[in-house]
Amino acid sequence: MLTHPVPTRDLLESTPPRYLARGRLANADVRLVECDGRRWVVKDFRVCPGWVRHTIGRWFIRRELKALQRLQGIPGIAENPLRVDAFALAYLFVEGRALNEFPKGQPSAAFFLALESAVTAMHARGVAHLDLRNRGNILVDASQHPVLIDFQSHVPLPRWFPPLARYLEKIDLSGVYKAWTKSLPGTLDESRQHLLDSVNAWRKWWVLKGY
Repeated sequence: MLTHPVPTRDLLESTPPRYLARGRLANADVRLVECDGRRWVVKDFRVCPGWVRHTIGRWFIRRELKALQRLQGIPGIAENPLRVDAFALAYLFVEGRALNEFPKGQPSAAFFLALESAVTAMHARGVAHLDLRNRGNILVDASQHPVLIDFQSHVPLPRWFPPLARYLEKIDLSGVYKAWTKSLPGTLDESRQHLLDSVNAWRKWWVLKGY
């Protein structure tokens, strides 16, 4: 149970915004907010048109908060997620850089093993991220550990249909191995490379490129 003050709508409206990302139409603003000496990330659909924030905005906030709460305790998942109001959620800020900002050769193979472990633990809790092929959704913290962000595209794993659940898990793992290959070319073992190649082959038939 949180005992420290947490971000509120009044705080957001009274504080000059420091944006981490600006929203577009159906995407939220992402802000960094300080509250009682602690920094929070706030994802806020309040800036979107009314028809967005009162429909999919509310829905996105509700479902992403539920996923983050379900994943608490897994290394690499933002801590203390909470609802600010119907249009915004917040969680504690983690200092880090996006994986796509690192030059080739960094980070180490140990980072990717830890990332693989975090993703496997996430799957064990019944959640598939589905946007890990975007390396901007993987942060490297100050201790060179992985942090997963942006669960807006996540889906609950359908355990009632194991083939589909396994397919969704492979999509997430292919994101890990794609990033691993970009950072450390030629270092994937045969089984991981096989999974990556098989998912890449399936994606040739995926009509919604970029999603």
